Amino acid sequence: MKSASILFNNYSVKMPTRKHRNEVALFMTKVNDLLFPDKDEEENATSPVKDKKEKWKILIVDDEADIHRITKLAFGNFEFENKSIEFLSAYSGKEAKKLMEENKGIALVLLDVVMEEEDAGLKFVKYLREEAKNGLTRIIIRTGQPGQAPEKKVIIEYDINDYKEKTELTENKFYTALVMALRSFRDLLEIEKSKADLYQLMQASDRFVPHAFINILHKENITQINLGDHVEEDTTVLFLDIRSFTRISENLTPLENFAFINSLFSYLEPAIIQQGGFIDKYIGDSVMALFFGTSDKAVSASITMLKNLKNFNQERKQAGKIPVDIGISLNSGVVALGTIGFNDRMDCTAISDVVNTAAKLEKMNKILGTQLLITEATLDRIENKKNFHFRRCPISTAAV
Repeated sequence: MKSASILFNNYSVKMPTRKHRNEVALFMTKVNDLLFPDKDEEENATSPVKDKKEKWKILIVDDEADIHRITKLAFGNFEFENKSIEFLSAYSGKEAKKLMEENKGIALVLLDVVMEEEDAGLKFVKYLREEAKNGLTRIIIRTGQPGQAPEKKVIIEYDINDYKEKTELTENKFYTALVMALRSFRDLLEIEKSKADLYQLMQASDRFVPHAFINILHKENITQINLGDHVEEDTTVLFLDIRSFTRISENLTPLENFAFINSLFSYLEPAIIQQGGFIDKYIGDSVMALFFGTSDKAVSASITMLKNLKNFNQERKQAGKIPVDIGISLNSGVVALGTIGFNDRMDCTAISDVVNTAAKLEKMNKILGTQLLITEATLDRIENKKNFHFRRCPISTAAV
């Protein structure tokens, strides 16, 4: 049978086994009369505080009810960094799992080893760290039977944060362990928050500097990019322009103009991303995108955008608005991709005659009454020409 101990004022009083419950009850009555003569004070120490002040959540996992009671009495008025304690009680490993699932943000688990099973506490550690993937909550093992779980073996094989024998754990030692565990939990929370903030920052940076651009420069993240970094890649450059935008925008407020452009691009941009391209830049009502390798994906993305435009215009028609038209051009060749500007303000861009030709070619859509023009260079880089239909334009620089 197991034995427990009472911790108070630096004394460790060993409790009888569970075979002698009557003796335990009598003993506890004497301890209470001696140390806690005011019953109201005892109730205030153990009853939950009704204010909304933030608290440290500590889960006591032990099948000895006396351990729960004495722990709460001894540390009912404990505060760390202006936060008091909210104690939760579980009397088995199974109950502990349930409470962990129901209560978020538990800072510390005070864990017995031998409960419904000889290794119930150790099984709970495995569950918490490996199944629940909880690496934040601190775990202090308090055992009255160190022979069942030797300290050196447990501290190496199980992801716990401290190991205490109940018979040696004075109030002062317990206080120190408590503060260290809560401080550790607080620091881990701050690290997790910093990681989350950094992740959000990296996600936000991807919206301004495409991750594909960072990859093409052979960098892992934006912090590694320096002014002048560049590479040369065989690239298909896509230019897209909104037709008659000036006429449309004249009848819109600045806010409505932004809403219109963003709404249209939300229909068009996904086709570029789905085909492995990325937006190099937005130029007012125009878009420049880049594709690497063969030109098949750039052509597919262009055709998909024209199909999506029909859906966009259908919605505009239902709203009583005039339809919108776009022109797209593609040109392919070796392009220099890199950073320009100065140390305090850099931009990523693509520089080449390939880019200039693609921009000029897009304007030919107006003259020819077309929506999509591609150059011979792009046509030559299409691997599966049978997937598309082309016709020659009456100019020597383009094919559609």
